[in-house]
Amino acid sequence: MDTQEFFQRIQMAIEERPELAKSIDKKYLFKIEGDVDWVVDLTADPATISTSGTDSHDCLLIAAKDDFEIAINNPRAILKFIMDGRIRLSNTAHFQEFMKLYRV
Repeated sequence: MDTQEFFQRIQMAIEERPELAKSIDKKYLFKIEGDVDWVVDLTADPATISTSGTDSHDCLLIAAKDDFEIAINNPRAILKFIMDGRIRLSNTAHFQEFMKLYRV
């Protein structure tokens, strides 16, 4: 799966489980180097995904596109990449909440 497919999957999860998105109630900014910035706004009603940047977010993830795509295809790699500094997170707890959508 590539980056765009990942966010399409998240969009489907939001549409299928809007109550889960609403319960998370956070705004996520994904700065994927080599791709566009992705904003997942679970504070909006309905929740939205866009490719326009925002200065306001609860959790920021920064990664190179190749690293991000390896991580989304191999969830075990996420933790390793975070520990290695290849994926940077501003708030790990909020990111764990977000991953509930990915698992749906």
